[in-house]
Amino acid sequence: MTAVYVWPVDVGGETDYSHPTRLRTTRGWTGAPGQQVEHIQRSTATLSGEVVRGLAPTFDIMLDRLDGGRNLIAIWDYELRAQNGWDLAPAINSSGAEFWRANGETAAYAGEAANPPTGPWRSVFALANGAGAVGDTTLAVDGLIDSETIPKGSWIRAGDYRYRTLAAVTANGSGEATISLAKPLLATVANDSNVRIPGDLFVGYLTASEFGAANVWGVRNFSLTLQEVYEAEIQALSTASPAVGFEWTVD
Repeated sequence: MTAVYVWPVDVGGETDYSHPTRLRTTRGWTGAPGQQVEHIQRSTATLSGEVVRGLAPTFDIMLDRLDGGRNLIAIWDYELRAQNGWDLAPAINSSGAEFWRANGETAAYAGEAANPPTGPWRSVFALANGAGAVGDTTLAVDGLIDSETIPKGSWIRAGDYRYRTLAAVTANGSGEATISLAKPLLATVANDSNVRIPGDLFVGYLTASEFGAANVWGVRNFSLTLQEVYEAEIQALSTASPAVGFEWTVD
């Protein structure tokens, strides 16, 4: 069974995403430029930071689990969450459900009441409120919390693409909002399809790793390169037979 391990919050690290889309210009028989063809490649992410001596065992255990790409890892953009005043980590329960509060903080634990003093919370997945076409610069969603604000510059994810919000937007009393996008939609978005808000969560497998020597205080630098697994593939794994199944592991 393939497991998705959530990156240890106490280890920390800085996340840098690359865009998955690449363009290639075809050429005609005479060598003249032809049309541009879009290739959807795997997005990559680099997770880098420092590990102190006391956290070395946790770090080494995580690397052992990821060795050879046998398991997947979930990471997120710490700086994005910090600049928006959000918690620095998503909360994912044993069933793989992630929760998100109106104040931008994640739910503390699985089974938390829907409206505790610090709530309410919602699923991290909003829904497309109507279809979106390629080239659209806005995307209507519902399933948000009454009067919830999505800050300017936030990641949202629709399908296999991430988009930045062009401006802050506040949901109405029914949890509906129309999000302005910093770039047009690159693929169609079906009505009622999942829209991940925030869209910074990245699930992928380890492809390369670099480590520095520990200094006199036991601190060493690290840099991990990760290759993304698309949302549809994760959903397919989660419904596969147990022999090739999928599970979230939070520890």
